[in-house]
Amino acid sequence: MGVAAVCPVAIDRQGLRAAAGLLNYAWSKDPAARVLRVWDLPSGRERVYSIAHLIDADGEGFAAMAFAPDGSLYVAGRGGVRRLALPAEPGAIVSSETVYRAGKARLDLSHDGRVLLILGAQRTATTDPFDDLLLFDLARHTSRRITTHGGRLTAGTLDSSGRIVVTANADGVVRAGPATGEEPHLLLGHTGPVFGLAISPDGRWIASSSEDTCLWPMPDVTKPPLHTLPHAELMAKLDALTNLRVVRDATSATGWKLDVGPFPGWKDVPTW
Repeated sequence: MGVAAVCPVAIDRQGLRAAAGLLNYAWSKDPAARVLRVWDLPSGRERVYSIAHLIDADGEGFAAMAFAPDGSLYVAGRGGVRRLALPAEPGAIVSSETVYRAGKARLDLSHDGRVLLILGAQRTATTDPFDDLLLFDLARHTSRRITTHGGRLTAGTLDSSGRIVVTANADGVVRAGPATGEEPHLLLGHTGPVFGLAISPDGRWIASSSEDTCLWPMPDVTKPPLHTLPHAELMAKLDALTNLRVVRDATSATGWKLDVGPFPGWKDVPTW
């Protein structure tokens, strides 16, 4: 097996430390090569931690990682999500605490380190999507499963406040909704699976990457999503956005025609 090219990285919120480790260590038979590297960025000093005792027989490493405010490191990959305590003493053992057990997992940590978003699956194949979406409140030591974003998930992230969850799935659908689990807004446009998601630091934009890349304005998740509105309210919303109307026309082959009415202009720019 060749050397894995995937190298998950993490930088703490203060920009003082960075960590990196390989996704696949199976190429190396030497346990001494199975390490996690952490740099003190102001000084450039590197510290190397052995994680040979944390890697399974197949050499699977970590697919995602994030620094917690207390300096520990949350890591996700084969087996689920774990919290690693990085010792200050050279040569000391990295201890591990299981947060969520699964066949495989990915994670995202809120900016303040209080909320942990986890995507999990019992299947371990790289191409298989994730079935579970869970939110862990690390301060209160509680967790809940979010079901409104559906299954076949391929990516997930939190906004900087930790109050909005954005996911994507294998069908190309991006969803944005409250972290409390209410019905999310649907962002439709991709034609293939979405594997990359990011939210701007100000929370105003969502970027999603598939075979193409889309930039979406963040919907107002405090309001009901468009697809949940009653029919009359939905039609009124759509009518307010356009001066185009489909009207009956007996002379048309379809019995309908597109009527272009006067456009009065918008006093306020409409939102969805």
